[in-house]
Amino acid sequence: MIKPFFLFGGCFVALLGCVGRGDSQFATNLTFDEVQGIVFIERQDGNLDSLHNPAPDEGELDLVELSPDNRMVLLTVTTGDGGRAWVYQVGNSEWHEIEGGFGLGEMGWLNDGRIVLHQGCVLATQCKKLESKSADAPWVMEVVEDLGKNE
Repeated sequence: MIKPFFLFGGCFVALLGCVGRGDSQFATNLTFDEVQGIVFIERQDGNLDSLHNPAPDEGELDLVELSPDNRMVLLTVTTGDGGRAWVYQVGNSEWHEIEGGFGLGEMGWLNDGRIVLHQGCVLATQCKKLESKSADAPWVMEVVEDLGKNE
């Protein structure tokens, strides 16, 4: 199944795409082909990126989510009770893995361009809530709450 996403991101939409933003650092359209496991990102300059699963031996792409400012894409591969997560920067085509992956619980973009996720939540004694330190490098996480039970 192919899931199209049309992005407006606070810019004016015209026949040629998003008007009023920079050049190639912003996505104007994101499509996730679940059958082939490929994500297509159309940049404002008209170029097209195709992203393949960075860890195909470990599982299938699960979450594909564009950042609120349309500059980055959060991708996850689920592996049992958790998984691995990456941030893809649209402007420079760089991948950044989120160290430690993720566990059960909420995960996704915050309105300010940072990421929230949980790690180690299979065992309740090791569950931690993490958030990005900054929107400029949302793959760098810090623990904001230790949800483990202290006995």
